[in-house]
Amino acid sequence: MSQEPINIAGVCAFPNPNGVRDMRFVDCNYNTLFRLPNHSSIIMTKPDGTQMKQQCSYIDDYHIYIGQCGFHIMEFAEMAWRNGYTYLPEHPREQDCCDTYALYQIKDVIKTDYFCCAYEGAKERIKPADYRCVYRCNLGPGTTLEDLRKKHSMEHRPGGSTLRSLCDSDILLVNQGGKQTAYYVEAEKFQELPDSFAAQLSQQNKVERAKRKYEPER
Repeated sequence: MSQEPINIAGVCAFPNPNGVRDMRFVDCNYNTLFRLPNHSSIIMTKPDGTQMKQQCSYIDDYHIYIGQCGFHIMEFAEMAWRNGYTYLPEHPREQDCCDTYALYQIKDVIKTDYFCCAYEGAKERIKPADYRCVYRCNLGPGTTLEDLRKKHSMEHRPGGSTLRSLCDSDILLVNQGGKQTAYYVEAEKFQELPDSFAAQLSQQNKVERAKRKYEPER
């Protein structure tokens, strides 16, 4: 016998008939990142470091409430992708994919003399203080640095109306498996930067984040 849909706040929903109410979160390629029990919370982080705690509620296996707004799970992933938000469990578990990356670009391209320079010409002058985070995103399973280059170089890239295409002197700060690594972007490759640089860049972001309080749930 086929399952009859239920109207839940205007959504034609098909709740799991077995009573399971786990919420699935995916990336914009529809890879599963993590699952959460009903009424769990996620932490969303904007490019500027502002964080928002949002309680989530199960509608059906493909729809969830984030705060008071209902989303298809892919719709939410695409919204976060476009706007440069990361979303992670408030209480991560070992099996959860919590990998993320952040794109840093030079704040003042006029006053910074290594803007768009290759690493060899810039390596003695690169300073974390010259950069600001302009974009964040969850890092789905199997995503490579070249995938990120393509993503941030295409015509319809996220933030394309306000952010320039990926270029030499940009930095990707990748948090993968609990380890942070900073990469200096070049035309043909990515130059891994010292761990101390990645730590300084991350610490700079944490200091900025500490100046802000959680925004209220919506």
